[in-house]
Amino acid sequence: MTRDAQVILRGMSGLNWVGADINEVSPPLDPMGQTAQLANNLMFEELCLLTEAGERRRAKGAPKRRSAAKAAKKKPRTA
Repeated sequence: MTRDAQVILRGMSGLNWVGADINEVSPPLDPMGQTAQLANNLMFEELCLLTEAGERRRAKGAPKRRSAAKAAKKKPRTA
């Protein structure tokens, strides 16, 4: 399963990734830690894909996203 999921994720390289998630890992139900290790490996692959997609967007000249706190500071206030 690990290798198959890795191959699928790596095959999605080149897509415009904007988010990733691991649905559920329950350590009490996984005493050997295999599920946690699989989730760790898959999240690493997802982070690599997200980084790659972000670098492609920046190379195209896409504007950087501002954090919500910075956006709120620059917003003009009206009474």
